[in-house]
Amino acid sequence: MSLFAVRKSAKRNFRKKIEAEEDDEDKKDIQANPIQPPEKGEAKPVVKPANAASHVPRSLLSFEEDIGGDGTEFKVKKTNHTKRVAKMAEREKKKGNSEPLQAEEQVSSEDEHPANENEEAAPSVHFTQRLSEGFIPDAATIHAFRKKREVARRLGSSAPDYVSLEQAGQQAPEVASGKSRLVREDENDKSDSDEDEGEGGKGSRTFGKADGPSKQMRVISALENVATDSEDEETRRWEEEQINKGVKVIAPQKPAPMNQHVTQDVIDQSFLYGTAPYPPPPFNGAGMYDVQQDAFRAPPTTASRAPQMPENLVPITVETLKSRLLLQLEDVKQLHSTHTQRLQQIVEDLAVAERDISRVESLSSTVGRDYEFYQEMRGYLRDQLSCLAEKTPVINKLDKAYLDLLRQKTQLIMERRRQDTADESVDCGQFAGGVRPDLDEAHQRRAVEREGRRRRRRERREKDKGRAEHFEGLSSDDEIAEIDRMKLASSKEDIVAKARLVFSDVLDEFHKLSMVKERYEQWKWGFSESYKQAYISLCLPKLFDPFVKLEMIDWNPLEAGCKRIEDMEWFQVLMFYGYRNGNDLDTSDEDLELIPRLVDLVVIPKLAGILQHAWDTLSITQTKRVVTLIRQLAEDYPTVSAESKATQKLFSVVLQRIKQSTAEDVFIPLIMKGQLDNETSLKYLFYQRQFWMCLKLLDNVTQWTGLVAPDTLQEVVLDGLLNRYLLLSLQNSPPGLLSLRKAEAIVSKLPESWYTEGSTVTRPLLGLGRYLVHLAGVLYRSTAGHPDIERQQTRLAIERIVKLLRRIHADGLAADLITEYKLPEQIQ
Repeated sequence: MSLFAVRKSAKRNFRKKIEAEEDDEDKKDIQANPIQPPEKGEAKPVVKPANAASHVPRSLLSFEEDIGGDGTEFKVKKTNHTKRVAKMAEREKKKGNSEPLQAEEQVSSEDEHPANENEEAAPSVHFTQRLSEGFIPDAATIHAFRKKREVARRLGSSAPDYVSLEQAGQQAPEVASGKSRLVREDENDKSDSDEDEGEGGKGSRTFGKADGPSKQMRVISALENVATDSEDEETRRWEEEQINKGVKVIAPQKPAPMNQHVTQDVIDQSFLYGTAPYPPPPFNGAGMYDVQQDAFRAPPTTASRAPQMPENLVPITVETLKSRLLLQLEDVKQLHSTHTQRLQQIVEDLAVAERDISRVESLSSTVGRDYEFYQEMRGYLRDQLSCLAEKTPVINKLDKAYLDLLRQKTQLIMERRRQDTADESVDCGQFAGGVRPDLDEAHQRRAVEREGRRRRRRERREKDKGRAEHFEGLSSDDEIAEIDRMKLASSKEDIVAKARLVFSDVLDEFHKLSMVKERYEQWKWGFSESYKQAYISLCLPKLFDPFVKLEMIDWNPLEAGCKRIEDMEWFQVLMFYGYRNGNDLDTSDEDLELIPRLVDLVVIPKLAGILQHAWDTLSITQTKRVVTLIRQLAEDYPTVSAESKATQKLFSVVLQRIKQSTAEDVFIPLIMKGQLDNETSLKYLFYQRQFWMCLKLLDNVTQWTGLVAPDTLQEVVLDGLLNRYLLLSLQNSPPGLLSLRKAEAIVSKLPESWYTEGSTVTRPLLGLGRYLVHLAGVLYRSTAGHPDIERQQTRLAIERIVKLLRRIHADGLAADLITEYKLPEQIQ
């Protein structure tokens, strides 16, 4: 039994190159180095070397070779490609290619004179140069180099050009075991599962890549140990591909014109003179770094020479070294300074980071609480806004219904007054065409009701003994029938009942103003920063608007006993919003403007709607109430000003109603003076009543002095009422003390601010001044020849006229009267 276990060659599938360029190169190689085809009829030739006694197997694809010369038997399986290659080789053979024979002769001469170094160097150099040019050797050449390598291996370290590739005291595993050192790369890979372990538990006889020769040397060794008689066509193609790859790897670049050793010398010189920081790496003979030897190796064909020193070297002195060291020291100092600054910056950043960490850690305990609050507040706001979005239209609808109810009541009174004026005009003969219309039952019924209301008002005045002098027409006829009053009251109660049920299906925390207020106060006191960032102070009036408007549904300041704004629940709850007992009042807190903003947002628009639909401009009591309220609001709340849009709209409504009443409610009948002598006649009473009604409207208009622009009021009062209606009525009235009383009433209603120096009121009052001069002359002439008592009364009346003239700044007219009637100058 053989000492070595027979290892079967694994059947391997080799990759074929299909690129067009590689196929062309293969064809060129085949044409340059034809392969000897087998003889015809030998389908499966068996090649056995001379020393075939040993049975040690050899891998099919390995370059490994047994020392004893054992061979391996191959069976050739011809393929189509193999047949084509054989035919091409045969054609090349016929052409007389003798290159393989020359190679064999060279090999035989080398075998006879193995010690001739000069003869051996030439083929080796020639072969290496051919390989660098891309030449692929044929099988005979490879076989010849294999023989040469075997001879060199037998000589061992005794050969003159032997250079050991191993470390001192080490030997390759193959040499130590007496076996070949050349193996295939994939044989060195221990992942082959087809290898059988030999006796003694040893498997592959290769050594690792780190301990073996470099890849270039392994490829060259493979080229030297390939036997042509043990390969089939597929193996040959694979070997050619591997050889081509190996040649590309080890192909050295063309040497530079300068001697290679001079380059190395220069490198050594640069290191010696300090220009290179580290010693140069070792290079092999081809100008490449030798991974196995830490020394510079000379090419195989040339002897190593000692480094040569360049001739023109700069002398190194102590000063030069000192200057260089000083420069290096300066660089080091600068680098140290940079590092020091960087260190200080890092220390500062570290301190800031530590402070941030401490701050975050201190806040981490409250993060969870803050998050819970914000999530809860977010849900609360979402629910509240959803609720208000649903309830606000209902509240606005109820508010509009109440205003419509007030409008119905006011229209009922105003239409009845205008109808009474028309009926009295008919009764006094003031009808169109001079033909008295037939009085129907409705006319008579209205006359009876009118007289009944006047009688009830007269009785109430008689009970009030402290009341000033009263004239017919100054009282407001705002009494309504009992049926209409009950109907309006029922509608009002229905609206109020519906208002109470608006939030009946809502939780208290969403509609009860005190609970809603507490929610936002918690946010303000606990999270003031986010409270300010969310602009809650600007949003609160909008949020509280529906609640305030709902409470003021039935608010009517024109009626007696109306609840004051300061007494309402919403005002009491929100008055001290955001204020804690014991804390100082912060004047910069925007929540202090919550009440003024609500007044501007809710109260003023509500008041404007009431004045537009429910205000009776001829009612003295209603006008006084609303004027008093607006003056109070303007004094107490800074938002009620001329810059406010709501306030501007309010006074626009006031002027609109005044001009409308001046055009529709004032009527002065045209009656001859002789028809007014009887003070008990209907014409006289109707005429006097219309005058005092017009004067009452003038009084109501002048109540807005200080609120409405003076020029606008003067235009309405002087041009629209005084000169158009009142002065005409005075001129048509019988002159007497009653006319003087009317003139005094007119002047007393005009504001004192209109009589200041430089005022333009004097010119519109010139007509009134001339009438007063005319009245003085009539009174004086009417008492001529009468008793002294009557003349004395006339003189006193003239003095009153002088005072009126001076009050309206008609000083020239007053002086003329004083001179004409010899009155004292000191009359004021």
